[in-house]
Amino acid sequence: MSGIFALQQQVQDLRSLFTATFVALIVLVLGLDLFVAKQWLVAKRQLDQTRPQIATMAVQYRQVREPNMRSFLAQLQAYATEHRDFQPYLDKYRLTLPQYLGAPVPAMPGPLKPSPEAKPRPQSIKK
Repeated sequence: MSGIFALQQQVQDLRSLFTATFVALIVLVLGLDLFVAKQWLVAKRQLDQTRPQIATMAVQYRQVREPNMRSFLAQLQAYATEHRDFQPYLDKYRLTLPQYLGAPVPAMPGPLKPSPEAKPRPQSIKK
């Protein structure tokens, strides 16, 4: 009989331990939910505060900076048509800035003309 009583006592202890663990888990999850909810509210408030500033910056970009950038890139393209050795530099960024650089310029037949500012490269010595 004492063996059955000991087993019943162990089962009761395990139930108590399981219940305590389950309650602790629920408290932990509720605490985590409260933390996440608080962080979400803080982020929402910050977003609401910065939204007008971002809208102002977007308007300023569209009205001032974007036309300046388009003008600069148009000048670069005009320079690249006159100095073909500069074209690879524009081609490097053509895929990342297609709205500003457009389609690639077709290659002209014939040798490349170096720009007047370009210095001749020193010849390497082969052994």
